Amino acid sequence: TVKKLIIFFIIVIQYAYSNSIKVYSSHSIETLYPLIKEFESNYNCKVEVEIGGTGELVTKVLKQQKQDYPDIFFGGTTLSVAPLNHIIKESYSFSIIPNVLLVNKNIKKDIVIEGYNDLLNPRLKGRIAYSNPKVSSSSFEHLVNILCVMDEPWNFIKKLLKNTDNIYLESSQDVVEKVVNGKSIVGLTHEVAAIKAMEKNSSLEIVYMKEGVLAESDGVYVLNKNSCTEAFTKFLSSYDTQLFSNISLNRRSVRDDIFFSRKLNTLKHRVFIDPNQFEIEKNRTLWIENFDNLLKENNHVSK
Repeated sequence: TVKKLIIFFIIVIQYAYSNSIKVYSSHSIETLYPLIKEFESNYNCKVEVEIGGTGELVTKVLKQQKQDYPDIFFGGTTLSVAPLNHIIKESYSFSIIPNVLLVNKNIKKDIVIEGYNDLLNPRLKGRIAYSNPKVSSSSFEHLVNILCVMDEPWNFIKKLLKNTDNIYLESSQDVVEKVVNGKSIVGLTHEVAAIKAMEKNSSLEIVYMKEGVLAESDGVYVLNKNSCTEAFTKFLSSYDTQLFSNISLNRRSVRDDIFFSRKLNTLKHRVFIDPNQFEIEKNRTLWIENFDNLLKENNHVSK
């Protein structure tokens, strides 16, 4: 018994002072690289990263044994990562990410796009990019946004799916690319991806839905606690990192002592929705099933 206790404490001590962590992240390499490089140069910790879509990575974690969990899940809003709530030890907000519409001005012509209702314009049929709520956190955020602000949300979603010609993309990046290359006039995405695309393409513009904007916290979720995870979360919430993220990565800081960069000022007076987190998590599966059923119904009718 004493021997087992000694072995146990050795394992605990080794784990607690481990100098490496495994991180699952839905952030792009452009976002991750400067952050991790700066972190590793200032702390005695190495970071092993696996990148993927939020939904994809959440599903992977849920299928794993406890010993295979990553130490940190970095990225994804509190809504999209909610299926992991039972194994999350601690969570921290990294940035605030509003839902937006990304519009290609060059091919929009005189079509008015100010919010969700405008997406039902027949002239946009087959020219709207929207991704799968099962695998894309931004798509699920838009689904929740619609449910929060539209008078008859499911009726609206049914019409929206018809107007997209049932184009059902597999990632939020696909949405941005469709708009950038002109295959779609408008796409449902999030502010960070939209601003990043706008920096490279002057023909794009961002629309904050007049019906109301859902802006959720993009988080850092600790699944295994040790000295490096503590250092990593401290680093990400620090003033210097938050300032860098705001200025260079176009992310709205969660800190009150950091002002928005010029690119982000446009949202100052917009309406933010404060959704009921419990209600959303309770109905998540049902809502996605409803979405799938409407999609199948539209596919059947169109054949």
